[in-house]
Amino acid sequence: MDGDLFLNWLSARRSGTLPDATRTAAALVSGVSDPRAARRYLRRLEDLGHIDLAWSKNTWQIRPRTLTHLPGSSAFALILGERSVGFEEHVDSEFALHVMRPPATENETFSDPAALLLEYDTEAELREMAEAIEATFVSCAAVSVARSLTPLRPGAISSGPNRLGSPIQMFTTSTGFTDIDFPRRDGLYRQLANGPFNHWIFEAGTWAVTGHDEGICLINGMRRRDLLEFHPEDNDGEPVGALRVDAGLPLPAPHRRALTLCSGLSALTERAGAWTYRNVPFSVAHLVAKSLHQQLRTT
Repeated sequence: MDGDLFLNWLSARRSGTLPDATRTAAALVSGVSDPRAARRYLRRLEDLGHIDLAWSKNTWQIRPRTLTHLPGSSAFALILGERSVGFEEHVDSEFALHVMRPPATENETFSDPAALLLEYDTEAELREMAEAIEATFVSCAAVSVARSLTPLRPGAISSGPNRLGSPIQMFTTSTGFTDIDFPRRDGLYRQLANGPFNHWIFEAGTWAVTGHDEGICLINGMRRRDLLEFHPEDNDGEPVGALRVDAGLPLPAPHRRALTLCSGLSALTERAGAWTYRNVPFSVAHLVAKSLHQQLRTT
């Protein structure tokens, strides 16, 4: 599917329901499309800074157009958010625009929109560019999101799963979620409730609400602290490089967004399930690791 076309459609609509967006994404793909793949694609667009998703309300909203520094560079800025039809051509006619289109892959049904980078000489010029393209200027969105991360913790205390409800499942690192009779030991649990799964952490006799990604990060983080690996590249000043995230650490949305905004490109996925984020400053990698209670390995 043409990611630029879909972002144009989202920008024209500005907001709507998640089922409507998922159906439209699926309709733009030739052949039969998995609705779950369409929902994952919407999450990618959120990571890229183009939309906001409100899963509890089942709605989405386009993000305002933003111009922000690309980490590790004093010459390029990233355009995020709203992108109407003809916007790319208009900007290209006025400024030095660099377009990075994600490479096509055989197994990728949904392609990301192109990353748009503006070349600039001075901070004053960059601010003028933001005004010219009707964008809000943000110094560095990636760093801003990373600095807002807090240590990952279980949520509010809860009564836990309903014994008379649908089957209760427990998470293990070897088998994932499997049905059980009833929780008898500490861990991560889930249960279907009117469509989506509810997730809880059970620890020392107390139930606490959590999310799917947050719960797995908490459980796996208790067992291993070496699930993040930083590979620095040659760079003047602060080290910038690739951050490899182990498959056992499915990052929560704010952490994914902080890392994705470092390059404006989605993470590369390995066959084993690990993810690699590009152009990540060491300070951002460190803040992500600290929030997830991980030790940042450096090679």
